[in-house]
Amino acid sequence: SINVMHGVEVDSVSWPTEDKVVLSCSMCDDVCAAEEGAHARATDAAFELSASLMVAADGARRTIADAIAKEDETRRWLPPWSRFRVRRYADTSVRVYKTVPFKLPPGWRGDINYSARTKTVNFDALPTPEGDYCGVLLIKPDDTETQSLPDAKAAREYFDEILPQFSPLISDDDLAAVAAKPSSRLPLFRYVGPRLHHRGATVLLGDAAHTVKPYFGLGVNSAFEDVAALKTALDETSSVKDAVRLFSKRRAAEARIIVQMSRSFDRGGLLGFVSFILPLILDGIFHKALPSVFAPNTLAMMQREDLRFVDVRWRKRRDRALQVAIFTAFAATFVMAVTTAVRAVVGAVLARNLTPISPISGLLAAPVAIFGARWLSQRRQVQGDVADVLAAQQKQMHEMEAKADNAAKEPELQQTGPATA
Repeated sequence: SINVMHGVEVDSVSWPTEDKVVLSCSMCDDVCAAEEGAHARATDAAFELSASLMVAADGARRTIADAIAKEDETRRWLPPWSRFRVRRYADTSVRVYKTVPFKLPPGWRGDINYSARTKTVNFDALPTPEGDYCGVLLIKPDDTETQSLPDAKAAREYFDEILPQFSPLISDDDLAAVAAKPSSRLPLFRYVGPRLHHRGATVLLGDAAHTVKPYFGLGVNSAFEDVAALKTALDETSSVKDAVRLFSKRRAAEARIIVQMSRSFDRGGLLGFVSFILPLILDGIFHKALPSVFAPNTLAMMQREDLRFVDVRWRKRRDRALQVAIFTAFAATFVMAVTTAVRAVVGAVLARNLTPISPISGLLAAPVAIFGARWLSQRRQVQGDVADVLAAQQKQMHEMEAKADNAAKEPELQQTGPATA
């Protein structure tokens, strides 16, 4: 049986044996549910829980992960590269958010996401099991106007101006709640490794193993994948010890790569251009020119259910290697052509005959002009902000899905023939 206990804080964790874990717990007040960094005020009711398997799903607070890292520090015989660590990244592109609930009017589809983008905010709304929608207003930290709406009236005026298509769907009570609550900060990028288990009785999954910002739907979805992988590992093995090790073997690299890839999309400045914008542009150019050789961009590949994140990373590294090889070959050819052109110019000047220059100049200018035109076309589709890029990518994917649906319907129309009166 499963016992659910609310209002319990885990104060410490210990592993007296390989196949047993002991949690020292205490009852606490509402501060237990606070974000990472808050300290719970425990009561006097302390107790212990022991188990042969602990699934650490304590989210970004990482109480269990920190305890494992601390114990690994005392295991001096472990080589440095195999010690359990929590890898935390500095937030180089800070965003805050507010949640905005609303109800759809009759006639609106309730099984899709709704989004809107302005110069100052992004608004994305997801359906809930109850049928209502939960919108997320993504705000830049220096946008004081959005974060300091004083009351429902001011919030109404703000939504009427910025998001007029959604404003009528939000009640006055919900707007008052939006104005009253402070903004929340998006989570930091973090992952644990090099393994997702400890001894033979503990396994980590979900945000406790990998934390990303909610731009790409990777948080909850990858947590579901963790749960499915753990179930499979338990079914395929005869002991808990073997199951947690098998799970760790299959999911540890995924947890690391999820965070590393997502973080590369979220950097700002020149580094963000090099790690995010530039690869999108190059992938757009090369995939369009040679779709059988080069894969679509990373965001598109991450939507494929048949690919693991490890597979996506290796495929994109292969594409980058080929792109570098092509650029290197082109650069070498370009240098040779320029050298030949210079020699031809010098020879033509000395001979007072400039006719050889035109065809050589044309050969040099043509590929540069073609690549430049495609670069500008891709650059117009890709803006500098991660949320803006995601919106553009979603639009392109929707257009591709619509074309695929239309192509699938064409044979049906041909079979049925034209409609007659």
